[in-house]
Amino acid sequence: MNHIHHASHTYFLNQAFKQILTVDSFAFRLWRTIGKEWHLRLVERPLEDELGDEIARFPLLRQAAWLSRNNGLIPECFANEDGTYFDDDGEMIPLSLKPSCSDVEQFAAYGQWLICEKMNSYGPQIGRVFDDDDQSGRTLHQGEVSAHRTPYLLLAYQALSFAQRAQLGIKLTEEEAKLMASFDFSAIGKRGAEKRHAPMRNLRAWTIEQFRAGSWPSVNQASHDLKDKVIAYGRTINAELGAQNAQRTIAVWINSSLKASV
Repeated sequence: MNHIHHASHTYFLNQAFKQILTVDSFAFRLWRTIGKEWHLRLVERPLEDELGDEIARFPLLRQAAWLSRNNGLIPECFANEDGTYFDDDGEMIPLSLKPSCSDVEQFAAYGQWLICEKMNSYGPQIGRVFDDDDQSGRTLHQGEVSAHRTPYLLLAYQALSFAQRAQLGIKLTEEEAKLMASFDFSAIGKRGAEKRHAPMRNLRAWTIEQFRAGSWPSVNQASHDLKDKVIAYGRTINAELGAQNAQRTIAVWINSSLKASV
């Protein structure tokens, strides 16, 4: 077979991951955030100095080891400073929804992100070429796009495999555990959390500065008046707030700053 029909594979994987990431779960609200964070920690960040060549080739095995030894990405690492959570669309997650994310859900969230976000990062396919140019200005042909998508498709299948192993309670083999024994997760996790929270911390600080520079009869009025301005500025620094809950979030930030200054 000379060509991989990616769409049939992604359909199969998408259906499998949807069975795990149910709509009433915390993980469903944050699967893009969870998946992207795992990819940053496992693949995209420069870990070569910390990993040997043998370890570096197995990102999903590192994820499995991280989950078994350090609980993976605990929900608290996605929380705002006031303890609330934003979903993937920037909307505040209801306080009634318990923040929890099982090992199975974390594997599924990463796999879902790979097939829905990373595989298609070159844009839509039209015939044998793509209508969008890449950063170098070349038209992307089918072979180039396939070469981009296939490694992420394979990682997604690995994510499904590890999710199914976790569902069945299958632990790392002795050989797998030995291979992962020298990998230090703590430093990478700390760097990841600091990087992920930085944009929203900066937006919060900027919002409080705007509040202190103005004059409003109440916090509610200030949060109403600042809403559009804060949303617009947040987009410029990669810290997006959902329009539905932005006013409430701004009010929480302002009230917290007022309490801290007393």
